[in-house]
Amino acid sequence: MCNKENTTFEEYFFKVESYFALKRDRAVLLSPEEFEVVEYFYNEGVPLKIIFKGIDRFYEKKKKSKRKTKRIYFLTHVKDHIEEVWQDYKRKGTGSYLVSGESEKDFIVNRIDEIIDALNKAHKSVKSVCQEVTNRLVNLKDKVEELTLEDAEGEMESIFEFATEKIFDILNSELKWLKEEVEIEVNSLVESIGKEISPDVIDRFKKQIVFEKLKFPNISLFG
Repeated sequence: MCNKENTTFEEYFFKVESYFALKRDRAVLLSPEEFEVVEYFYNEGVPLKIIFKGIDRFYEKKKKSKRKTKRIYFLTHVKDHIEEVWQDYKRKGTGSYLVSGESEKDFIVNRIDEIIDALNKAHKSVKSVCQEVTNRLVNLKDKVEELTLEDAEGEMESIFEFATEKIFDILNSELKWLKEEVEIEVNSLVESIGKEISPDVIDRFKKQIVFEKLKFPNISLFG
């Protein structure tokens, strides 16, 4: 299967290697076995955002684990988590809601309610943004009968882009200290890794850290 992102394998590999280096905080070149993992996902047409989400899920679980370790993890350890996210994404895109007994509309409504609940717990400095996003999500929920999963996800992506723009406006003013803190944190990490990192991957990583610090949720049907 050709990759749907129209990305060459070299670009795809570079971005996966870059993101994984940032997450594990080490400039360890991917092994031949890890190369095969990336090649497999590329040939399967797995989008980069799914790869990143699988890596995130792996490290989130490790962070929550009571068992602390300084062990170096490899992409081969993360493969199952990426597979899990990919299968979940594909199933939801083709009707897994029917398997669970949940209708497509109920799935959309329940996910919107989850996001709104998370927005209520976000940092007070972005309260106004959370309220605007909540209003847009409520409006989206009101027209759920007219929406397919693809329509709803497209609407959510637009809402998330709106929220990102608003949050970064705040970062450039009253939350400038947080922006500078994240810049220093990520730049120091990139420097310590000591290898070239994809610029757009660095940008994504910075945004992720900002949202984590603000406890701002991802606006998406798929978590």
